[in-house]
Amino acid sequence: MRPRSIISAAATLAGAVVIVLGCLVPYAHVCDVCPINTQPSLFNDEGHRVSWLATEPIAALVLAVIGVLVLLAVRRAVERAIVGGLLTAVGLLTSAFFMTFVGTFDKGSAAGIVGGVGGLLVTLGGMAAASGVLREAARVDIPE
Repeated sequence: MRPRSIISAAATLAGAVVIVLGCLVPYAHVCDVCPINTQPSLFNDEGHRVSWLATEPIAALVLAVIGVLVLLAVRRAVERAIVGGLLTAVGLLTSAFFMTFVGTFDKGSAAGIVGGVGGLLVTLGGMAAASGVLREAARVDIPE
């Protein structure tokens, strides 16, 4: 197993954990005097009807875990590059999803910041996996 695969898998797995944390922390502060939960999260909406928002982070989490397993299982650089590209795209999409919460509500959004960082970690893991192809291609002697 290559060190680059381990580093990219670790960054991706750390990003997946941070994405889960981003789903647990509140994304808004709705009301100061309301009797119901005024700090809904993506996993605990308490009747605010936003539970469908959690589908994108859950899909990103599943794809990140599958990507980590593939990165650790395959040996060929081409497969690692394909998975790296997928993880880069998923991480960027997840960061953009969480960044929509930042500045949307009056008192800020912890979920937007935490989840955005998780998406960026998945992106960095994917970029590290994809960059391994370039390093291996540079080592190959091309006959003239």
